[in-house]
Amino acid sequence: MLEGDKPIVGECGSCGEPAELKCSGCKMVTYCKVECQKSAWKDHRQNCRCFEIREVKNKGKGIFALREICAGEIVMKEKPLVILTTPHTPKTLAKYVAELRGKVKSLDEDRQEDFYSLGISRPELCTKDRGDLRMMGIFQTNSIPIREYDKLKGKDLGAAVYKYASRINHSCKPNVVWSFNQAKKMKEVRATKPILAGQEVTACYIDPLNMAEDRQKLLSGKYNFTCSCEICSLPTEKLKENDRLRREILGLNNNMEDVYDQNPQKALKYAKMKLERMEKIRDEMIEIFPQTYMDCYELCLAQKENEIAQIFSLRGKEVAKLIRGENSLWSRIQI
Repeated sequence: MLEGDKPIVGECGSCGEPAELKCSGCKMVTYCKVECQKSAWKDHRQNCRCFEIREVKNKGKGIFALREICAGEIVMKEKPLVILTTPHTPKTLAKYVAELRGKVKSLDEDRQEDFYSLGISRPELCTKDRGDLRMMGIFQTNSIPIREYDKLKGKDLGAAVYKYASRINHSCKPNVVWSFNQAKKMKEVRATKPILAGQEVTACYIDPLNMAEDRQKLLSGKYNFTCSCEICSLPTEKLKENDRLRREILGLNNNMEDVYDQNPQKALKYAKMKLERMEKIRDEMIEIFPQTYMDCYELCLAQKENEIAQIFSLRGKEVAKLIRGENSLWSRIQI
């Protein structure tokens, strides 16, 4: 159906007339003209998203796609409800609790409700009132680390809790990666592959190089659940094969780091072998591809293999852009 040679895609969300302009945020509401979009924004902004929160069996609540989401598309971006820079250690516990208490109490009423609506992995250890134990339980369960340039082993800049991002459940084969825009102080969540309407949005909470048994111990220890994702539910033999690949990737990574400075030629060989094995379980390893390409790039430069370094730089920039946008070390390197 066409009007004035422009395809009509829906009914204007403001005036009801035939419309051809889609909201660039959620891509689910249409408008006939920019003026209608602007007038409707005050009401629409609260629902301008491509996802919804649903109850999930044995998981509490989770995030689900309302429409198909493309690879590389931003699923959500939001500022933290609470961000802490004090680490949670025995030596800094008093300072940590004081900072948390102050940050939560400084929230307005609506944002406090958002914070206290989040789940707690071990509610039996917390009080039901809004005291320190409950605040700590919520923060420890729902906080997401913030690391320098979002490197897996980068400098720890703190941790934060979010209204929506903190509700994303775990999978060892995730379909999103989260990153932190330090300039805007915002969490950005991007799809690593197409996500179908109705599909749950999932992220990986832990280092993807962990084997199945170790993953279960880590997840049970901090989050109090047993993972039953697609990977952890594989038949025994296939799960063993998956573990074998992860073990090889981890071993090659350790070998590369051991000789990184003294023998870049040998280190590059290990890095390339690591990449080959990562490709076999790409969806599970997607988060560490940018760093692995960076290793290959730097090791090629160390050997003055500039043409090969250029290839690795293009691949590294491509995957980093897909999963982290401008929030990676690659975006700061001029090739």
